Amino acid sequence: MGLKPFKSYEEQLNIMKKRGLIITDDEAVLKKLKRENYYNIINGYKDFFIDKQASKVKNEDVFENGTEFEHISALYDFDTEIRLLFLKNILKMENILKTKIAYFFSKSYNNQDFNYLNINNYNDTKKEDAARVIAEISNVIKNSLSQNYSGGKQIQHYINIHKNLPLWVLSKQLTFGNMSFLYSSLKESIQKEICNEIAEEYEKEYEKKIKVDEKNLEQIIKFINAIRNMCAHNDRIYSVLIKKKGNIPNIMHSHLNYYIFNSRIFDVLIILKLFVTREEFNLLLEELEGHLNRLEIIYNSNIFGKVLNETGIPKNWKNVVADLLFWEEIYENIYDIKGKEIKAIHVFMESGSEIEEEITRNEIFQKYKNFQQNIILYIYEKLKEKRKYTKISTFLIFDKGIEKISPFGGSINSFSEGLSSLIEDKRDISFENKPSKKFEKIAESFGIIPDDLKRGLIAMAEMTLELEEIETAFKLYGVI
Repeated sequence: MGLKPFKSYEEQLNIMKKRGLIITDDEAVLKKLKRENYYNIINGYKDFFIDKQASKVKNEDVFENGTEFEHISALYDFDTEIRLLFLKNILKMENILKTKIAYFFSKSYNNQDFNYLNINNYNDTKKEDAARVIAEISNVIKNSLSQNYSGGKQIQHYINIHKNLPLWVLSKQLTFGNMSFLYSSLKESIQKEICNEIAEEYEKEYEKKIKVDEKNLEQIIKFINAIRNMCAHNDRIYSVLIKKKGNIPNIMHSHLNYYIFNSRIFDVLIILKLFVTREEFNLLLEELEGHLNRLEIIYNSNIFGKVLNETGIPKNWKNVVADLLFWEEIYENIYDIKGKEIKAIHVFMESGSEIEEEITRNEIFQKYKNFQQNIILYIYEKLKEKRKYTKISTFLIFDKGIEKISPFGGSINSFSEGLSSLIEDKRDISFENKPSKKFEKIAESFGIIPDDLKRGLIAMAEMTLELEEIETAFKLYGVI
């Protein structure tokens, strides 16, 4: 088969139309072709939209009826956006690993100059790998000394002044691939120190103890390095499936209850949680959710499901990767509404990211839906950005579902105004269950004892939404 002939932008446009692709704005498509390349957009992202039977008959691509250029372009744009999103966070992970490897290696051999060039400082069972690492590092130093750029000048300066080049200075010039081989060649004791610090930092972020295995981390670094290189070279990423010698790497997601590793982009998301901060990870989740939501609007459920399948992202992905926030039932009472006894349940919930709050509220809803009775549910959230402010949201749970009846999505209340009188109004309320240690700390942050925090919250809830308003809502939804 000979080379395919050159096609102008206009000819490319006509080829797409001839093959059944709906194009409603020629100028917009031509603009896209001039900036993004026909091959990248069409050949890279057409598969879900091809009529395989018709294409076989015509011996050329034929698009499914109703396929628009925007359908293919949207998948291309989605891939571009998540590639940039993941690369940004992988670079954070890369810097974290470089920092830890340089720190613990240097700590172990701090009395040696150029300690990373000494083969005796590596794992005795991996001398061949260590020799490769030393050769690669030597080349990096040599090339840096011969190059007139900022990184090279820094290395030249350090060697000239200090007659040494510590790994923490050199590491910036090393690639992720260099660091991957370096980690694999380290003595097990140094690998363990690195893993222990990763686990300690994770516990501080998520209040959860985990174990990071040094051999598992070795496989993780290799997997992420492959993804990083694909991102850096603008390769298609949403449908990536990394294999080594035909097999999926043996990696365990120990920090997420050993969720099965599938070597897909979703696994990158799970791994990143080990390294970036909780705040950074929640921002990553929210950005990913935004990209997914935009794609779901464009596609029918069949196509969107296929895209999700290629990414490895399950339908309940937020429940898999996001963390439930602390919540605790603090009080239960009965209201008499038109002769009917309606149970009211008061729950305190820690505030967090939008996704964390969403999955936590869903867990709370599910618990009380299972009661199979009409319930008034008050959810109190302490606002992070304001020390003594609480958001109160009120919900009705009944056989037809769950309805929010709070005004403007929830009432924001300050504990600093009229706190004493609110608590005194509810002094007759007693609480059977002892509060958890977590709730005690939350009460301490408000500057009061746990029982008084509960009394204040209950008083504010009843003040914010009077019983007559709840009665009206029940009537509206046909409960009474």
